[in-house]
Amino acid sequence: MEDAKWRAGSLEERVVRHCAPTLAGIKCGSMFMMRSAKDEVLGDVRRLNRETSGLGVIALVLKAGDDGALVYVYRPGMLSEVLSDRRVRSFLEGLGYRDGSAPSLIRTLSERFGRERMPHEVGIFLGYPLEDVVGFIEKGGRGCSRSGCWKCYGDPAKAEAMFERCKDCSARCSRIYMEGGSLGSLCARPAKARHRLFIRHTRIGMAIAWTLKC
Repeated sequence: MEDAKWRAGSLEERVVRHCAPTLAGIKCGSMFMMRSAKDEVLGDVRRLNRETSGLGVIALVLKAGDDGALVYVYRPGMLSEVLSDRRVRSFLEGLGYRDGSAPSLIRTLSERFGRERMPHEVGIFLGYPLEDVVGFIEKGGRGCSRSGCWKCYGDPAKAEAMFERCKDCSARCSRIYMEGGSLGSLCARPAKARHRLFIRHTRIGMAIAWTLKC
């Protein structure tokens, strides 16, 4: 009988397929849609977090509806570093994000997904450079210099190098997983200084999950 973890489209398989650069510590976050019932996805996310939260990777559902659930997988330590940049904070504040803490900002992002199909500032939470996020918004997605994991409006050479790095990482992680490697084996170990963030961020994931469940 086929092991559930190998089932195409299962949460774990999709995390490996869509979130490898986040698992490996290359970028702070990734996201994807699960076309499954909300309660099923929430249960799968809880099980996933039991395996990965101690390794510095947290998953939560940003939005759930009749069309499925939007799953966000991120590294609390890396995300906090991104959000500590004063330019990023100023940009988000201009869009209505009032609290500087990462858990609060994720909660606001989740609320905005409830009102908008795709709030473009989500790129910040996915590790895209600020200039690329701003450029995409200002130019409506047109006129980019490079296109890969995202559309580049800043440094094309830097973006191209990151696109290639993410592509190689995804291929490597998929191969290891298909050869029997565990999800946990694909997660880069967090720096000790970041460890204290995990419980806090797991709580925000639980709070968002509870809101979606009600």
